[in-house]
Parts: sequence; structure tokens; C-alpha cells
Amino acid sequence: PKYGKRNDDFPLRGIVECAGCNKLMTSCWSGGRHNKYPYYYCANPSCVFRSKIVKRELMHTQFEALLESLTPSPQVLELIKAIMQDAWNTHISERGSLENKWQKELASIGNDIDNYVKDLKKAPDKVKDLLYTEITKLQDRKTEIEAKLYGKPISAISFEHALGEAMHLISNPLHMWQIGDLDRKRLLQKMVFPKRLSYVHKNDFRKPCTALPFRVLEAFSNEKDGLVEVNGIEPMTFCLQSRCSTN
Repeated sequence: PKYGKRNDDFPLRGIVECAGCNKLMTSCWSGGRHNKYPYYYCANPSCVFRSKIVKRELMHTQFEALLESLTPSPQVLELIKAIMQDAWNTHISERGSLENKWQKELASIGNDIDNYVKDLKKAPDKVKDLLYTEITKLQDRKTEIEAKLYGKPISAISFEHALGEAMHLISNPLHMWQIGDLDRKRLLQKMVFPKRLSYVHKNDFRKPCTALPFRVLEAFSNEKDGLVEVNGIEPMTFCLQSRCSTN
């Protein structure tokens, strides 16, 4: 999600949308006779919920309840960790295959460029323009491949650090929210909820789209015997990015 103006008083601003119009909700301090009161509200003039206020305390309480529901058991944490580790191992294997493919393509591009340069020496002017165009395309492709091939890869140490950070967050998202500053809160929001949260006025959040580890948790928790097959759950990319179901 993209965030609007930074505001420590309203950390959910920029991630919560109105269920009536799918527009981001905004926030404000409303002045009373003696005090000011914080609210979230929909500012879309064409929405049925326009200007309908939601007390900040209410929305925050409901959001914390949502986070608390995502707290996994130790057994689920081990499952999530195993899935992440398996995704990393798959990435390492696929990376090796890609590097071999890129090396072969670079060699082929080099040969093609050499041949075009030779042809330039004896080609008429009209043909030279075409050859220069082809050489430029090949050089652009070469640069693109070299950036992938020789760019800084994610190391095992970087992965272990990222995995540790992710597991720390996943183990207790509510605690991370309660103790974090605004930057940490927004990082948590991005990791847990890859899409915006939808809020129904005078009700609660709709069932959110959560990141893969929390979908594993949900599937695991829904099993009566405490076991769940992970087949069919979307694979997570090596850099722990989130994917979202369309349901």
C-alpha cells in the first residue's frame, strides 16, 4: 500500500479504505467544547459513508484484535519457517540455472555483435543503419543480462537475517504493533497485509488479504486435528515478498 502524509496520531491512515467506495479513509482531530477528539472518516463526496466518522480508539482496537487473531502457535511457526527455508533453497537452485542460461546468452550476443561489426565494413550505407540498430539492441540486452548476472545477490547471511526479522514479527504481530514507532508500524502493515484493509462503517474490518505466512496460519488453525497440507498454497519468493489470494 502507498501511504499518505506522515501522521503518528493516525498510523492506519494510508492502509484503510472505505468499504463503501474503496477510497482511502482520511483522519482528523475534531474540536469539541473542551477537548479535541481523533477520528477516521471517508472524505469521498459521492460515497454513502461520506463524512461518517469512526472513533480512532474503536478502529485501533478492532485492528489490534485482527492482529491478535494472527498470532501463531509454536507449531505453526515451525511450519512457516520451513516453508520460507524451502523457498530460499528453491531460489538458490533456480539462480544457478539462470546464471548458466545468461552466460550462454552473453556468449551468443558477443558472437552476433562481432559478426555485425564485420558486416559493417562491406555493407552499403542503407544497410549500415540497420546493422547499427541491431548492434544497439544487442548491447542493451547485454547490459541488462550483466546487471542480473553480476548484480549483488542476496547472500545466505542476508537471508538468515531477513528470516529472523520475519519470524520475530510473525510470532507476535500485535506486540510489534504496540511497541513500534510509525515506521515500524507501517513496515508491519506491509508485511502482514499486502493489500489495503477495507472498513465497514459502524461495523469492523472485512476479512483481509494477508501475506503467505498468515494464510498458512489461517489454514492450519482451521483444521480440527491441528494438521494441514501445504500443497496448493502459493509459494513464497526467496525475498519473503507477499502474495495475495483473489478470493
